[in-house]
Amino acid sequence: LPIVGKGSVRNVEDLLLLRGIDVAIVQSDVLDFYKRAELVPNIEDRLRYIAKLYSEEVHVLAQSEYATIDDLAGKRVNFGTKGSGTFMTAGIVFEDLGIDVDVSSYPEPIALEKLRDGELDALVFVGGQPLPLIKEVGREDRFRLLSIPTERIKGAYTPAELMPNAYPGLLNPGESVQTVAVSAVLAAYNWPADHPRRQKLDRFILNFYANFETLLEPPFHPKWGEIDLEAAVPG
Repeated sequence: LPIVGKGSVRNVEDLLLLRGIDVAIVQSDVLDFYKRAELVPNIEDRLRYIAKLYSEEVHVLAQSEYATIDDLAGKRVNFGTKGSGTFMTAGIVFEDLGIDVDVSSYPEPIALEKLRDGELDALVFVGGQPLPLIKEVGREDRFRLLSIPTERIKGAYTPAELMPNAYPGLLNPGESVQTVAVSAVLAAYNWPADHPRRQKLDRFILNFYANFETLLEPPFHPKWGEIDLEAAVPG
């Protein structure tokens, strides 16, 4: 039974607290977020990852006057709606970078309009490139994608690049922007082995792997093509 979630943080809350929720797609840094905030004791014992899915890149879109992400110190930066994966990841990344900003939490389409109107200095959006919202940005907007120095980022992130074929309105051919990526993972509540819900979950996992190829049938997002099913099998 598919249910529309409200972001990684809320999805974890649903797994932990909401009756009837067994599996959710969350970002891999959600456990780091919960540990840092000390929200749920021993959360790593209550959740399990079924599979690593695709990677989602961190996009920092800023007014062109800002050359580096450090220039955003004290500026108005949108982190996305509270409880979303973007809001969570943006908070962790800027904390690791040691950059204090004036945070807002508008939905991304509204934030982009406020960026165009000069009411925001930058916005953060986490998602698999190409993001339609950022792909629509043209040269006339006078924005730029800011690099994230990966050596200053801790936790569940991997180095990544934003590519010109994904954002031709922002990047020239041969140009790329350094950033970090977070994995989207399929997570489940860690039911005891003899619990009826665990038995249903085991059946789901077997069917997920047996029928995975159907997820790659057109139309599908290019990010699904990144998944290495053998590497995705949990240990």
